[in-house]
Amino acid sequence: PEGPGDPELRVPGQVLDVSPILLQLGTVILPGTRDHSGRAVVQVCMGGPVWAREHASSAELTRLLMYLHSIPRKEVQDLGLVILVDARKGPVAPALSQALKALQNTVPPIIHSILLLVDKESTLRPDKDAAIQWEVVSSLKALHKLIDSSQLTAEFDGSFPYSHSDWVCFRKKLEPFTANCKQAIVFLQNSVCSLNTHRALGTAQEVTELIYMHRAMMKCVLEDTLLVNLRLEGGAVLARLRRDELIAGEDGWDAIEAATRLYEQVDEEVHRLVLSSNRCLQQLEGLQELRRHQEGPVQVSAA
Repeated sequence: PEGPGDPELRVPGQVLDVSPILLQLGTVILPGTRDHSGRAVVQVCMGGPVWAREHASSAELTRLLMYLHSIPRKEVQDLGLVILVDARKGPVAPALSQALKALQNTVPPIIHSILLLVDKESTLRPDKDAAIQWEVVSSLKALHKLIDSSQLTAEFDGSFPYSHSDWVCFRKKLEPFTANCKQAIVFLQNSVCSLNTHRALGTAQEVTELIYMHRAMMKCVLEDTLLVNLRLEGGAVLARLRRDELIAGEDGWDAIEAATRLYEQVDEEVHRLVLSSNRCLQQLEGLQELRRHQEGPVQVSAA
């Protein structure tokens, strides 16, 4: 997929990879809500210290929006984000405009549409010829026709429950766990591949050496610290994430389901590795007997 023009802008893999100031202030959030078409909604609140002090660069905002876009499940990602900009308390910051411009024409689309909420009395109207295509919304009533009030937070007279600090806490617990699962899966799959790598074994001694190496490798794999800790503690981590009640909306539950599937895949890959190892050992032990038979009894030469 084509991203923003700057090749150095990559999708951050974890919440810790985005600007801590932007993250802490919570002026750009992904509550887990959807518009009437099922698109994920990002809420952006103008005004406040993050914009006045220019803590947010366009590059940092672009990275944050790319990260937020990566959170919903793929079919929701493919629809693109709805960016709801609340400009009732302040004008749209140039850094935000630049970030939105960078992301508006990506393939596949990261942004589907941008809603600009203003007061009825506001004279703020985007230039029709501007590079960014805005849809101006001049009242909460009009906004509720586009996004149901049950899918909006209290700032927009909505009823959707959202705590930004809880959201950040949830992501910080979830993401290292899923990263460890992915790392363990690759490790186990590579181990299976190494077991199935064949080489010429002309003598019983060569077969014996390979059996020893095989058993040593399996011991090393199954005692790997990351794998052992994941298998011992993973179920408890998932249970805590489910119990925390830090999540609301589809994104949180989708994330839990995805993490559960990854954790189950770790167990499946361990099972596959053990079966492959046992089969390989049986074959090697059979070959060992064959080579010993072919070589016959060891002849001891007379002095």
